[in-house]
Amino acid sequence: MTRRKRDKRSEPRARTVPSARDSVVSSARSWQCASGLALAATIVFFNSLRNPFVADDRYSIVSNESITSLTSLGTVLGRIGSAPVGGRPLVNLSFALNHALGGFNPVGYHLLNLMIHIATGLVLFGIVRRTLRLPGLGGEPAATGVAFASVLLWLIHPLQTEVIDYTTQRTESLMGLFYCLTLYSVVRAVHERRVAWQWCAVASCACGMASKEVMVTAPVVVLLYDRVFLAGSFGSAWRMRKPLYVALFGTWLVLLGVNVHNPRQASVGSFRDVYIYALDQCWAIIHYLQLAIWPRRLVADYGPLRALNLTQVLPQLAILTVLLAATAVAVALWPAAGFLAVTFFVILLPTSSIMPIVTEAAAERRMYLPLLPLLVGAVLGTRSALEQASQIGTWPRAAVNRIGWTLVLLVAFGYGMLAAQRNTEYRTERGLWQTVIERFPHARAYAALAFVNDQEGNGANVDELYNEAIKAGDVNPQTRWNMAQSFADKGDLPRAIEQFRQFVQLQPDSAEGEFALGHTLVAAGRTTDAVPHLQRALELDPGLEDAHATLGVIALQGGDFSRAVSEFQAFLAIEPDDATVNKDLGLALMGEHRFDDAIVAFRKALAIDPTIEDARRGLEMALKIQASGH
Repeated sequence: MTRRKRDKRSEPRARTVPSARDSVVSSARSWQCASGLALAATIVFFNSLRNPFVADDRYSIVSNESITSLTSLGTVLGRIGSAPVGGRPLVNLSFALNHALGGFNPVGYHLLNLMIHIATGLVLFGIVRRTLRLPGLGGEPAATGVAFASVLLWLIHPLQTEVIDYTTQRTESLMGLFYCLTLYSVVRAVHERRVAWQWCAVASCACGMASKEVMVTAPVVVLLYDRVFLAGSFGSAWRMRKPLYVALFGTWLVLLGVNVHNPRQASVGSFRDVYIYALDQCWAIIHYLQLAIWPRRLVADYGPLRALNLTQVLPQLAILTVLLAATAVAVALWPAAGFLAVTFFVILLPTSSIMPIVTEAAAERRMYLPLLPLLVGAVLGTRSALEQASQIGTWPRAAVNRIGWTLVLLVAFGYGMLAAQRNTEYRTERGLWQTVIERFPHARAYAALAFVNDQEGNGANVDELYNEAIKAGDVNPQTRWNMAQSFADKGDLPRAIEQFRQFVQLQPDSAEGEFALGHTLVAAGRTTDAVPHLQRALELDPGLEDAHATLGVIALQGGDFSRAVSEFQAFLAIEPDDATVNKDLGLALMGEHRFDDAIVAFRKALAIDPTIEDARRGLEMALKIQASGH
């Protein structure tokens, strides 16, 4: 009897097959963890919801006319020009949904950013938990706890504030959501053998490709995951799931399709910049790692590519070399740990390797997904160290668990406080750019702060800031344009003309630049100098009606009535209901003694705007001349 009871206790089924009650408890615990994660993220980022639009938000949202026509999907999903959402149609669609629901109220945009971030965290929780439940990687209690701790720290880490506070960076979080859904769907497809999950994986991967270019690495990471945790080798993974991988890698065509005619890709430099960019990334990657551990003094914009030399980045290059070597060793000896390290580098590869993005050498949002493998490794490493310490010191397991969770909660509290404080730095765009200048000054930051101050009417130090931008080497045409506008608004026309000339030199094919220079020369009384620039503007853009109007006024004032009539008629062919130009046309026709036509022009001007006295006097004079028979 005793032996029979002992045999029953030794049956493997009693230890390996969970009971229905165990399954219910496990499911309930997972839902509790998911709710806790969502609640923590909501508490930390709640004070960000009323933050204003900043920086590129004015191009991707405020002045982005395509998001105002949700009913026209062709416009929403079509080419967006050089805006930050160019080649990222699903992000543009999400902005269109925001606009349809709340116009340009930033609250709705930040709220959706937060919802996307939380959804990404919950999918990551599922991936980490299911992975750690695989044979040899923990067990149910440890899997859920490690997954919760890792994703909690990831969700509220201060590095994640950019994708919430800086609305345009939804490009990163939406891509991250689809990236994680792709991997999660593959994991479910393998375990449950359901074709629907494979379709979900391919659809998610395609959507990610239409959100941001970093998604290009997703099929590679999925294949690496399969090799390490599921199939055991690349060959086995390919043989068992060849159609799936053909479809996943086939989504690269989506990325190619949405970017093939995307002007925004002009920001990617030539191969002449490869060496300098690679040196910059040695510094940037080590800086990211430092911020992952100690996320203080965050910077919203690190500026364009810096000309660092090998000597300047030698310490970072040495550290990076050691890390890459350690990753190679881990891949060979401890594949699971190696996967975490490889994933970190692979996701960073498109933006932090030798592909030069000369307009932005570093960006903290690039750590959005790469941060997770670092945190998972840190949590697992801490747990392993505590367990080893307990074996040496014979501590009770309960005490070890309490110590571990105390550490997690302390770090989470610190991260949460720092993230909430960082949210407040986005409350004004002026304040945000001031933090950039304080922490990582560069030309673009000075120019941006000058522009914001000028727009807000705080012009006390606008000229000084623009000068600092120029001293720091700013050759951005937009800076010259903003400076010229600022000088023109203040009535300092000579300096405005000089800056418009600088703009035209930097942008020789800009019709708006040529027109602005010509128009300012006219305002300064230099009409002879203005004419070539106005004519050049029309060569570049024949539909630039204001150039026709300005040339017409110059001709009218110079007594060249035939030229004036021609220019005014060209303007009215584009914009027929302009009262002032109709009046000017009447005056030019009077100069040609075409009184009947002048009367028509004056009457049209008065029909549009009855308050134009010059049109009324011109009409009276033309009628008198007509009545006299002359």
